Amino acid sequence: MLTDYVLKLVDKYVAPFAVVDADEVRAGVRRGEVKLQNVKLRAEAFNSLDMPLTVSSGSVGEVSVQMGLKCLRAQPSAIVLKDVELVINPAGTLASASVRAERRMEAVA
Repeated sequence: MLTDYVLKLVDKYVAPFAVVDADEVRAGVRRGEVKLQNVKLRAEAFNSLDMPLTVSSGSVGEVSVQMGLKCLRAQPSAIVLKDVELVINPAGTLASASVRAERRMEAVA
């Protein structure tokens, strides 16, 4: 039951942004700590957030989630991310417009 609840949370909040192995999550829930190694991030999920940059790729070396086994909703949980790597670029249209505006200001001055 707890495992199913955690898997639903992972599916809802984590899976859209990262590739997650459900078997690793299941094994970790039984121990009260889920550790995922070398998690690949889904760049397209970040790019849909309408930020002035695009994410080309990314990964997290380790995701560690510590939770209380007796009552997940009543006890605090800790999420630790280690070795986060994001490759980002300026968003095409926003960056281009910004550069053009700067050049116009320089030309006027």
